[in-house]
Amino acid sequence: MATISEKYTKGFNHGYYLKKHNPDLLKSILQSNSDNDYYKGLSDASRTLEKSKVKKRLSELNKNNISRDIER
Repeated sequence: MATISEKYTKGFNHGYYLKKHNPDLLKSILQSNSDNDYYKGLSDASRTLEKSKVKKRLSELNKNNISRDIER
């Protein structure tokens, strides 16, 4: 089992924060295409939050479709 480095964890936490509060800054940082653990954490956090947003939106849409079907 691989251990997660402290730099990766910090990068992930910082990336998650930046994605929520300053996505433009995160986007410009991610354009650097670095290959260290901190950068990988930033990148993974960005993708994780984006996936979470998509799942939440799909869930909302499904609930709306179900409630419309019930009303018919």
